Amino acid sequence: MSTLSNYKDHKLGCSAEEYDQKLLLSSTLYVGNLSFYTTEDQMYELFSMCGEVKRVIMGSIRTKRRHVGSALWSSALTKRQTMLSSTSVEPS
Repeated sequence: MSTLSNYKDHKLGCSAEEYDQKLLLSSTLYVGNLSFYTTEDQMYELFSMCGEVKRVIMGSIRTKRRHVGSALWSSALTKRQTMLSSTSVEPS
């Protein structure tokens, strides 16, 4: 089991050590428990506080054209620890 995450991508097909190394170099974070009314613009605004945002992918229901409360955020920062420690954003 990975020491950095409880989640394991079984399709990746690598050892726990290799998986941890890939996580450390990753520049994408999963963001869950978002309001259904959260917009991509709000995500860009919030995460730009951590540095340059490469892209935001919002999960959505196509037939209803609404978000499902989760997103993926990709940063120009290259290391996971840098992204996680760059800022602390508290809800208002």
